[in-house]
Amino acid sequence: MRGALKTTSLQKIRFKRDPGNVESTSSYEGYLLEEDGVSGSATIFVPELLDAIMNVDADSIEMIKPPVESNLCKLKSSAAKMLVSYEFVTCELELKKLDMVETLEQFEFYLAQFDLTDKDLLNIYRGSYE
Repeated sequence: MRGALKTTSLQKIRFKRDPGNVESTSSYEGYLLEEDGVSGSATIFVPELLDAIMNVDADSIEMIKPPVESNLCKLKSSAAKMLVSYEFVTCELELKKLDMVETLEQFEFYLAQFDLTDKDLLNIYRGSYE
């Protein structure tokens, strides 16, 4: 079951406190199953708790960014170095646009505006692993 949870596409969340113990300050990580925008509640799954599936106030959870964010940061850094070295980017405004990219799709769209070869793109991806 833990292996399946690692590969799930469910949004990972952090549940801020255990509702059974108001004085507890510990938080738990789990998964968002459903959100109800009308009532402001959410159904979550927290494997560590005895009652693993709970309905909670949506304000009591916070979203955890997926690991792709750290990989995306590495990709953006590698791309910035290459674009500056090739003088495709010559001002800080362009680098700020790259910094505002939040998804891989946006990253690919950003790179599409430059005349990059397949080898250039490969070097960007390889540079993100250094």
